[in-house]
Amino acid sequence: MDFVTCRFWPGRHTFLLNFLLLCCSALADSEDGTINGESWLRHYGYVAPLDSTDTSSRSYLSVQDLSEPIREMQRFYNLEVTGLLDQQTITAMERPRCGVPDKTSEGLLSYKAVGTKRDKYNLTYSIESFAPKIAWQDTLKAIRRALKVWEDVSPFVFEEISYEAIYNRRRDAADIMISFESGPHKGHPNFKTLELAHASVPPRPGLVHFNSALHWSNTNQDVQDFYNVFLVAVHELGHSLGLDHSKDTSSIMHPNYHWMDTDDFQLPADDRQGIQAIYGYVQKPNCDVLTQENAQLKKDKRYLMQENTRLTAHIHNLMRDADTTTPTPPPVKSCPGGWKTFGDGCYITTEWNTWQEGRDYCQSQGADLVVINSPAEQAFIRGLMTGGYSWSWIGLKWSGGRGWTWVDGTPLTTTYWASGYPLNDEDRNCASYYHHYPSTVSRTWYNYPCSDRLLAICEK
Repeated sequence: MDFVTCRFWPGRHTFLLNFLLLCCSALADSEDGTINGESWLRHYGYVAPLDSTDTSSRSYLSVQDLSEPIREMQRFYNLEVTGLLDQQTITAMERPRCGVPDKTSEGLLSYKAVGTKRDKYNLTYSIESFAPKIAWQDTLKAIRRALKVWEDVSPFVFEEISYEAIYNRRRDAADIMISFESGPHKGHPNFKTLELAHASVPPRPGLVHFNSALHWSNTNQDVQDFYNVFLVAVHELGHSLGLDHSKDTSSIMHPNYHWMDTDDFQLPADDRQGIQAIYGYVQKPNCDVLTQENAQLKKDKRYLMQENTRLTAHIHNLMRDADTTTPTPPPVKSCPGGWKTFGDGCYITTEWNTWQEGRDYCQSQGADLVVINSPAEQAFIRGLMTGGYSWSWIGLKWSGGRGWTWVDGTPLTTTYWASGYPLNDEDRNCASYYHHYPSTVSRTWYNYPCSDRLLAICEK
């Protein structure tokens, strides 16, 4: 370290105090939670990283060397510019934040673009792993909402791909791969203390990594030491689309984590201007209008189905009257409202439940989990699922010595197991039907633990 002679130096007491603070910071043990000032400045882009091939480079810098980087950092964080590692600066460094380095280039706008952008608007994404200790369905909903935030203000359209399809090499890796990680991961070192997540920026493949060692939440409550998956996902996905950190403290792209209402979330103007400065904006259909039109179409469909049933019965009556020798046709199956008709059966899907809870619900409706007896019925079940992708329980369960058996007691004869399934796993004793709309793949059965929560398909 370059020692400085302080004799006759104006303001030498202030300088010595800052010198000692900086030395202690530079030598602090990062494992005890103490902020290492120089390491922080290097990690987040204010000081050039050490060159491991240059043996003459110093592992720490003098007070004079760090004064200007500290000033840059203070300007970016809207602090009093002192050039000293003072308490306001240390407090800012200790706040939970994103792991992507800051950019300090000045501009007219608060937002910053990384200088490159995605070369297409139709992007795929896949979630490789989920937040620990909270339901995976809640994490999935939070990430879908975060993507929609950007989709609503930009030309982007996002398509979800199941990680299982990528793992089994039925699909290529998605444009944006999302996962929760700990320790050294996928070419990255450990997350720093209170580093929430990081993301790669264009033109590199989109990677979003959350720190699984932290406490995550999906509730609309600002709880100390818990971090909201949705808010952090909006921030990191902004990086994946080409936005850098913003100096605007109200921006979702500000590097430090700050709470915002998630139930009534509105993308701040700074972020909206930033993404539209890069990609422009394409007017998309009004979702409320489409929802109303969809509801009307469903209502019209129910009316037409009822009318079709009435007319079919009328035709049968006319044919019977015309030829008394013609046997009376079987009555047309009439299903309750909301149920779908196929052959002589009625079908409906339930909410997310375990296999047994799904079966209990079906039986409470005078039905049971579906038994699939033919290719036509297998194709019909696929038609029940018309949006995104869905996992649904079916009435097939492993019964030990009897093998895979339907809930009505009949043995399994015709099967539609996906490639490599059923897995020989003692915990995976219940069969499910997986469909990714608009896929027409026919082999769609997978076995999962019966305690997982999926949709269920009832038949009566």
